[in-house]
Amino acid sequence: MGRGQAFTDHRETEVVKTTTRTTVKPLSSSRETGWMWQARYLPLIILTVLFAGVLAALIGISVLLAQTTAKLNTCNAARPQGVTAAPTVTVGPTGPPVEPEEKLIYRLSEANEGILPTHYDLILQIHVPVTSAADEPIPVADRFTTKGSSVAITLRTTKANVTTITLHARHDVPEGSQSGHLQKFKEGAVTVTEKPITAESKKIPVTSVEYLKADIIVIHLGEALTATTENVTVEYSLKFEFEGFIGDDNEGLYRSQYKKGSDTKYLVTSHFQAYKARRAFPCFDEPGIRSTFTTTLRYPATFLMTRTNTAEVRPAQNWDAPNGTVLWKESVFERTKPMPVYLNAFLVSSADDFKANTVESDLNTPPLPISVIGNADIIAHGAYALAQSQAIMKELAKVYQEPYDWPKLDMVGVPDYNAGATENWGLVVYRESSLMYEPGVSTADQKRGVSAIVSHELSHMIFGNLLTTEWWGDVWLNEGFASYIEYRLMEAANPNWGTKYLFTYWTTKRALESDSQPTTHALHNPAVQTPAQIDAMFDVISYEKGAAVLHMMSGVMREPVFTAALVRYIDRMKGTGSVKYEDLLAELDNVVAPAESSFDLTTHMKNWILKAGYPVLTLTRSAANPGALSFKQTKFTLPIGANDTSIAPDATVWDIPFTLINGGVLGADAVSAAAERTCWLTARSAETLPDECSTVTDALASDDSYLFANVQQNGFYRVNYDRDNWDKIIAALSKIDLVSMQSVARRALL
Repeated sequence: MGRGQAFTDHRETEVVKTTTRTTVKPLSSSRETGWMWQARYLPLIILTVLFAGVLAALIGISVLLAQTTAKLNTCNAARPQGVTAAPTVTVGPTGPPVEPEEKLIYRLSEANEGILPTHYDLILQIHVPVTSAADEPIPVADRFTTKGSSVAITLRTTKANVTTITLHARHDVPEGSQSGHLQKFKEGAVTVTEKPITAESKKIPVTSVEYLKADIIVIHLGEALTATTENVTVEYSLKFEFEGFIGDDNEGLYRSQYKKGSDTKYLVTSHFQAYKARRAFPCFDEPGIRSTFTTTLRYPATFLMTRTNTAEVRPAQNWDAPNGTVLWKESVFERTKPMPVYLNAFLVSSADDFKANTVESDLNTPPLPISVIGNADIIAHGAYALAQSQAIMKELAKVYQEPYDWPKLDMVGVPDYNAGATENWGLVVYRESSLMYEPGVSTADQKRGVSAIVSHELSHMIFGNLLTTEWWGDVWLNEGFASYIEYRLMEAANPNWGTKYLFTYWTTKRALESDSQPTTHALHNPAVQTPAQIDAMFDVISYEKGAAVLHMMSGVMREPVFTAALVRYIDRMKGTGSVKYEDLLAELDNVVAPAESSFDLTTHMKNWILKAGYPVLTLTRSAANPGALSFKQTKFTLPIGANDTSIAPDATVWDIPFTLINGGVLGADAVSAAAERTCWLTARSAETLPDECSTVTDALASDDSYLFANVQQNGFYRVNYDRDNWDKIIAALSKIDLVSMQSVARRALL
């Protein structure tokens, strides 16, 4: 998923939609001043003061209640997070309702041991008018639905005596909700048939469908499925005939709208990451479950600009709707490679209003078609993103020795999109303003922003799509990698920008600020289960800290060795596609171990991944013996407010990759050499550096200049010095030529 804060702070802007373009302008303030303001708002002020008095009393009472509640809640601290399931209601397609019972399921892997979905045959029928006009031919009752849709999921089980199948379908929404969801299935709409499907195929009776909280449905079977063994593969088709609602909240399968002259017009697109494919069709909606997909789209013939992840098998053909009232088209798309369900994407739009600019890239043989798709009025502004994408994809394939093995690459800009972009394989969807750059009008920051977000999303073609985190508790394996690699790709596409030197300033700095908060979390979070917990993982920690920790690994191993290790990691894991952090560390260790038998990266990196926060390393030089340097590490946490006393001592000890240089030699060559002399500080404190740090102690030879640790800021930690060293740094900064100081060293002093 795209970084919402890449290069520009979108919190300080508002998106303004016009008939010809989407622009971004600063939020404006009120123009009313003086007596006009007072006359208009004085009655409101009086009411506000009265209300404030009542509110103050209520707050006082609420504080007392909160204190009491906090004491009561301490006894519940050990309970897992999440909501308790309300009683469930089961509707039996062929039998009576089952009595309600308490159930709570978040992970399909816990409920579906042995069940493996391998393929989806999806038919989506899109009942969306081109315009909001009352005379549109789609019946009002059918508008904004997927009535007539179906999905047949091929699956097998490796376990015997399986009589239930658990999967996702969003069904429990408030009445009148405008978010995407599915209707409960009608009688006979859910079937299980042994494959291959013929007239004589065995049908497994479905006795009931149970609807649970957290978008879970359980299919109860009248007899057990036959297990697949080493010698015999037995597959089943789990088919749903369903009707869904196409929402307008920019989530799941949703309708977007835009103005064309005086008309309000519609398009349909999707945003499934991280768990919203279940809003569009029944599915196994987890990142570690990979399947292939064949998609058929049926839509009113007035649309015609249709896209999914793969190319069309043939040009769109007429399709006869059962009621015969609307002229429909049908597009059938090629089978995908195995991928998580959230990477599916769809676009159904007007061919008059949305156009594609396409180049035949020499990235692959035969040439790879790369397209930017957007509003016809501004599609010319996609030329920069199109050019960037070609350079970025070439660099990605070259560095990681992994060609883009997909039939096409579409990048579509839609008027309203919650994320900056989402990396759907073959069909990357962007917020329109994130993809378009208009020379002479857009700013330099917006130009860098387009390059950044395209680099980030295309990084995901390997790190996120080819290799996907097994579960959302390790989002950083997707987003941290993309946030790290985007700098290298931007540098290749724009060699004059010097982007690689800005990593510590733009990414490490922000990660340090966020990870110093008491509310931070570890990169690896095994407690993540609920949708709210999943959403919370898409934050600065997973993106920026994840990238900063990878940057630290690269600094310790040296960048060429680190890249070679990633190439092996990709090659080893792409067969299964699902990865855990242990897979990454094991491969990094395998590359380094032959050269340095004592080097154990897994041990060194353990607390950087499993623990929240980071240390501040305090260095003290002995006045009596300038050649001796003591150190102490403590967790760096900022208090919430001046009087905050809630920060508890933390016993975590990090293995700190330590580098040191004398401040008198901060030129580029000296800094680069010092950054390669790394030793590990594995104790909480010591009066002297460990023996293995003898390679860095030459910086202590002279006491005339200051010491500078964490050279090039490769390590994800802060450094504090004794007063004398700080005084020397302050004095030096007032004298030295900052231009001659290595650029990363300058920023590290900020």
